[in-house]
Amino acid sequence: MVIVSVDIDFFVNPFPKDSQDCESDIRLPASEYCVAPDATVADLLRRCGLESPPKVSGVFIANHEFAFDIIKTLSLREQRKIELIHVDAHADIGFPEASFRHILMDLSYKNLTHRRNPERGADRLNCGSWLTYAILAEFIESICFVPKYVVPQDLYSFYFSKELTCDNLESEFVISKIDNSIFSTYLRHGISFANDTKRALLKIPFKIVRSSELAISKKPDFVIVCQSPPWTPLAADRILDICRQYIMVDPLQRNYQGPKNYDLPLPE
Repeated sequence: MVIVSVDIDFFVNPFPKDSQDCESDIRLPASEYCVAPDATVADLLRRCGLESPPKVSGVFIANHEFAFDIIKTLSLREQRKIELIHVDAHADIGFPEASFRHILMDLSYKNLTHRRNPERGADRLNCGSWLTYAILAEFIESICFVPKYVVPQDLYSFYFSKELTCDNLESEFVISKIDNSIFSTYLRHGISFANDTKRALLKIPFKIVRSSELAISKKPDFVIVCQSPPWTPLAADRILDICRQYIMVDPLQRNYQGPKNYDLPLPE
């Protein structure tokens, strides 16, 4: 099952700040941030396979944290793992960094039921870490990450079997079982947890694709569009209007908070 997840902060310039509160309603100032032209947005959606009718089912959310829940619902309902096309200014694999300890030193030791029902919070599952929790829950088969810049700084190297660089855009995302005695040592010496095969719990293919080179020829099965208010100016909400030209709001929408201060008709 192929899901495209689009965070509209991808279309914001300059790069949205990372030090925001996921729950904040304060938008970025229009005097400092601008939004990509409509044609640029439409071109990216076309590259995601959303060019022509019929529309693809999807959900519009305010906070990207809820992508975990949507992916969980779809994966369990379809009894299939997800091939994720992740279009985002941020990698969403661990912000703030405190979630690393919870993932690698606690939740990775728990059974699958626990991993599929993680705690939420600043150092747990949130809008900046939801993707790693979805991987740990074994809902994700592979990730194609379409970042704003080729190799963003929040692709933390200790999760990857091979370092991602401009010359190497493919790797494996590895989650390991790490105990307290070696956690600090590994970080201090720059040792990748991913290369400690004895501690590896699971791994999935992970690749970066430049937006200019993305070419999804087949329509995806589902689309998630995220507003991310703390990382977007109000003017970015017009991107939601563009997305609605290609997406049919799915009944799952009723279970999630839609974009804030935005009129989104619910399905009948």
